[in-house]
Amino acid sequence: MGLIMRLRFICRVFVMASCGGAGLALAEPQVVDGATFELMKPDGYCSFSRDNPRQLPLYQLQDRMQAQSNVVLLYAVPCSSVKARENGQAVSRWVLWLMNAPQGTPSRVPAGVSRKEVARTLADQSPKLDVAAISKAVADRARNEGMSLNLSKQGVIETDDSAVYSGIVGDVGGTGAAARKIAVVYAMFLLKGRILSVNAYADFENRATWDVLLATVKDLTARTIAATEALPIDQSVPPGLRDVAPPLPK
Repeated sequence: MGLIMRLRFICRVFVMASCGGAGLALAEPQVVDGATFELMKPDGYCSFSRDNPRQLPLYQLQDRMQAQSNVVLLYAVPCSSVKARENGQAVSRWVLWLMNAPQGTPSRVPAGVSRKEVARTLADQSPKLDVAAISKAVADRARNEGMSLNLSKQGVIETDDSAVYSGIVGDVGGTGAAARKIAVVYAMFLLKGRILSVNAYADFENRATWDVLLATVKDLTARTIAATEALPIDQSVPPGLRDVAPPLPK
């Protein structure tokens, strides 16, 4: 399980808080590392596209922040917030999908390892993480993008047979903008031999914020697993899609 040790840079996605044609369908097919996934979104959310020049910069920012740690799969906001986000305005809620990819290469979990085993291993590893070192690395990358980021809390919320669910609270600021307290709850889980995470964000208000975000990621995790496992065995990239992170040549 050494291949899934470097997972905590998920918190870099906090910088999305300070930064036509969004997808409305609840299921968003994505091809990554030669495998097709049906990524689910909350009702009323629209996904951004790398093919839209007004939306591409958001992906490019996250690609820089996630470099050598994760592949950025999908970013979505409430459909009512799409135009504001395209214009650089902050939004109060958003969802981001990632695939674990240390050194830029998606992790592969050996065949025969169960989803439950992966969830338990991730949960066991969490207390051993150097949160101070992670926070400094994340803050340094945010600073390079003209932002400020301070992580105040991070830890596992709960674990079930499908995933480990963790939370982070941090203060995020941008150029000329007051700092905001943001909460994220994220699920990490095994699917098609890869480690995926779904991350739900919101302005932090109180304990109810955690409850809503946890319910959101649990729902998205369950529906994504069910929809993806119902797909035919991968043979090729479906028409109209391209592989976000093509497999390395053998």
